Amino acid sequence: MNMTTRLTTRLALCGVLLLASMPAFSSEEKSLATTRQHGLSIAFTTPGGKLTAGANNFCILIGGRDAARPASVDRLSVEFAQQVGKIRQTPIRGTIAEQTEGRYCGKINLGKQYYWPAFYHVTIEYADSSGKIRRWRFMLTME
Repeated sequence: MNMTTRLTTRLALCGVLLLASMPAFSSEEKSLATTRQHGLSIAFTTPGGKLTAGANNFCILIGGRDAARPASVDRLSVEFAQQVGKIRQTPIRGTIAEQTEGRYCGKINLGKQYYWPAFYHVTIEYADSSGKIRRWRFMLTME
């Protein structure tokens, strides 16, 4: 094999392994944020891949260490807090329920947007298998 063929083969295998390691979600959902922490693979998804003013649906997908199998967590909650300048607003808690093992879906109403673009701090909190409370924090932009 020449060098170009080997490199192409390795890149294709890396891509397949990366896709296989992320939690599965339906084709109409798009991932907004993903992470691996404390032996879990977590993805935050929405239909269409973006947040809008008003009501939004979202799902949180949690996979085990190998990400091929779903994992359940306890006491899962999600909060959205808008950032206006240097001020972080009061968080809005989303309603969330487990649909299947490792798939938690919910709704959040972000209300009317007065600032454009809108920046949101998102905090996902859960209890892992040992009962320890874990948090995943990230920012999303609504354009």
